[in-house]
Amino acid sequence: MIVRLLSWLFGAALTVTLLAVVAITAAQTRFAGPGPLPAPAYFSIPRGASVTTVASRLRDEGMISSALLFHLGARQSHQVDRIKFGTYEIPGGASMADILAIITQPGAAVMRYRIVLQVSSSGGRVVVREKRPGVSEVVELARFPVGQADPPEIYARLRQSDDEVAYQVAIAEGLTVRQIASALADIDFLSGALTTLPDEGSIAPDTYAVTPNDERTGLLDRARERQMAILAEEWDNRDPDVPLTTMREALILASIVERETAQPDERSLIASVFVNRLRKGMKIQSDPTVVYAASDGLGWLDHGLRKSELALDSPYNTYLHEGLPPTPIANPGRAALQATLNPAQSDYFFFVADGRGGHAFSTDYATHLERVKEWRAVEQERAQA
Repeated sequence: MIVRLLSWLFGAALTVTLLAVVAITAAQTRFAGPGPLPAPAYFSIPRGASVTTVASRLRDEGMISSALLFHLGARQSHQVDRIKFGTYEIPGGASMADILAIITQPGAAVMRYRIVLQVSSSGGRVVVREKRPGVSEVVELARFPVGQADPPEIYARLRQSDDEVAYQVAIAEGLTVRQIASALADIDFLSGALTTLPDEGSIAPDTYAVTPNDERTGLLDRARERQMAILAEEWDNRDPDVPLTTMREALILASIVERETAQPDERSLIASVFVNRLRKGMKIQSDPTVVYAASDGLGWLDHGLRKSELALDSPYNTYLHEGLPPTPIANPGRAALQATLNPAQSDYFFFVADGRGGHAFSTDYATHLERVKEWRAVEQERAQA
């Protein structure tokens, strides 16, 4: 009787053990097997969310089949305390094991949205972009002038959920300090007043990552440090025959080159004209320097240069005064500095717009006058049209 009872108990225990092994094996297989998510998607974890909350939200969003199994798997693998807040890109069909690995991996969180303040010659504008999960495509959701009284709803909503948003300020080449400061003053995700402005030319055009409520002065400090580093690097790599004696002179001439052309492949030729003129002791005669003076440092006019402005008695009027103006007239980019410090070898002393977005270069004044006539004809045709 006792023997039969023991035998039965042993059999029952073995059955229970086998069933437990089968259940554990099935659970492990299910935990590591393909999940129900049909396509890549984003999953956001709030700050301080518990593993129970995360598991429930994963189940509710159709990313896993069992919140309990995910919870148990996280505890069994000792990953509960490693779950980090943020937004994660979850691949389609990801297993529970895959998802757990993603949300506990350092640096795996992504920014789904990007808000960029673009500062250009046409002013400041805000662009809102979204990266779609599973693809490299970035979709533009909104674009509006900085300071707009009623920004798009998507912008207002994202400003309340910064955990999913990366912020940037993109400063274009060739802008003046006043243009940059105006756009920065009107954007609401930066803080602090710009009581004093940086020196003209001292800001490096670039794209800068910022976080909400960063100080405007802090951003400009970073831009100044970057510009000085770029200037020093390009100065060390300069052509020794360039007739510039200081880094400040290089910055001044580079700002003029930057404002003279929007064509990257023309910069070194434009620089060669000014270098040739400086070597000969000729006035550099640059329209943008006169515009800078006539606009009181703003850097643009709402009309073409007038005779009265060309006669303006200002140290920035390079038609009247020899040499370089006293300061830069804009903030040049690295490419303009490179072109200025390593100009093309040419015999050109003149250039004028060619009507096709570029310039016509000449070695002598007579040829230059012919090019000017051609440009005037183009201007007249456009005016009539």
